[in-house]
Amino acid sequence: SVSENSYANSETSAVSSLKITEASELLFIAAHLAKSGIISHNAKALMKNMIVRNDVQVLSILNSFRHKDLVLFLRDLHGMLDQQGFQIIINLYSNTLKNENERNCLRNVLEVEFKSIAQILRKAPNSNCRKFFSLGSGCGSALFTACVTQNFDYFCGIEKKESLHYLAKTAANFFEKDYKHFLSNDKRVIEFHNESLLNFDWSDGDLILANSACFDDELMKKISALADGLKVGSTFITFSKRLSSKKIKVVYQCCFNMRWGRALAIIHQKIP
Repeated sequence: SVSENSYANSETSAVSSLKITEASELLFIAAHLAKSGIISHNAKALMKNMIVRNDVQVLSILNSFRHKDLVLFLRDLHGMLDQQGFQIIINLYSNTLKNENERNCLRNVLEVEFKSIAQILRKAPNSNCRKFFSLGSGCGSALFTACVTQNFDYFCGIEKKESLHYLAKTAANFFEKDYKHFLSNDKRVIEFHNESLLNFDWSDGDLILANSACFDDELMKKISALADGLKVGSTFITFSKRLSSKKIKVVYQCCFNMRWGRALAIIHQKIP
């Protein structure tokens, strides 16, 4: 009947309106958090993509926002967005590695490391950062973690071992082709260089991350000397071993799970 059809249309309209209201609220929350620097603009872009896909996780996050305290909400939000970013990285290496056993092994390793690197980067003072350098970048996983979770414009990985450099370059090609458009700044630059970190100029970096757990004392001394040339306010993250420069102070340190086990992450900052 006409009345039944009218009721059905009215009910459908109400449901659609509810979804639009929820989507609008989520978009407002994402925009506000990004503007406040609580999440990155890339995280906002990932959240927007989830809203467009009608991903049920974002509704769970909205309920978390309405009914939990801010600390629990942010924990849940970062966890959800990190999972989205991690999936992008897994897809990159799934395309790069053809052997299924290699892909599964790498996935298990990267899942642990991604969560830790994402948390460490959130602890670092990087609100005005533009250039990110990964020293001893390996296959590029830490760099891609920064790429999907932070606001940098320029990402540079430096790796001496040719096989790892090739894997990173291949993953970067897939990222440029298939995933760059998901993020907020599609003009970002990603570079990988097959060189010694001692010979490459990273002195204009705003945030430098060194995979230093296996670096010997002599190499750490040389890196510390080079770090003296960083601009004031630059951030330098190391693992297990701190920089020895008197021009750099430690601002945060804490243990995190990494692929080689528990490691002390040390965040330094260049001082005048």
